[in-house]
Amino acid sequence: HYVLPASHVLVEPGGCTALVVKTQGGDVSYRDGRWRHRQRGKFFRQFAGQEGLGLPDAEAESQTRKLERWLADLDRPDPEEEIPVRAAIVFVNPEVELDADDSPVPTFYNKKVKAWLRGPGKLKPLSDTARDWLEEAVGAVPEEEEKE
Repeated sequence: HYVLPASHVLVEPGGCTALVVKTQGGDVSYRDGRWRHRQRGKFFRQFAGQEGLGLPDAEAESQTRKLERWLADLDRPDPEEEIPVRAAIVFVNPEVELDADDSPVPTFYNKKVKAWLRGPGKLKPLSDTARDWLEEAVGAVPEEEEKE
């Protein structure tokens, strides 16, 4: 978290996913190319410092591009093998009602991340060489392996 060009990066067997984490509660929807956020007590929440929803899909695209550029600048063992980089928007507030099936970026509750990664979001695995390089590049190698 917060070490790479994207705030939250999940390194998977098939590449990287930048997770755009949103903490807003209330009703959040995406329809006709627009995000909408409705909640009670909005004035007081904004006064207390809760950030607005913004444009999660644009934020996801920006984080994806930054991560892709960062990876492209590193020396890879096989420059021809593509390292997939994508994004997903994750809402972590248990008080959120989400209706964003039409979002251009996969969008779901935090409890759905695992199911998405194992189902519709599953990526084709990278070669062992590419995966090892990626894990080392992002610092995801467990300490036990580093000591060997």
